Amino acid sequence: MSKSKGNVVNPDAYVNELGADTVRAYMMFLGPWEQGGEWFDTGISGVARWLNRVWNIALEEYAPKTVDAQAIKELERFTHQTIKKMTGDMDRLRLNTMIAGLMELTNYLNKVKGIR
Repeated sequence: MSKSKGNVVNPDAYVNELGADTVRAYMMFLGPWEQGGEWFDTGISGVARWLNRVWNIALEEYAPKTVDAQAIKELERFTHQTIKKMTGDMDRLRLNTMIAGLMELTNYLNKVKGIR
């Protein structure tokens, strides 16, 4: 969003409905931060759904019947790869790719837990 592109959207209604974290995450996800991006109402609802999935993962109690050492190792590897990528993206202010990487991690966690 930028005044020069004429696509300024007042986020107050979205903050009241979906929360400030959703609006912030959506604005970071739009594209390269310094270039701004096009605002689509459908896009922000996708970010809200993703944040709800993250919240549900955090709240859900998970107690596997058996401990699969290989699955744990793969989860640790994927998590460490994500952290490494996020660190590099943060240094370069690539916020949109950081959010995309976190979405991938969320999908992986859901897959490991058997959630769809």
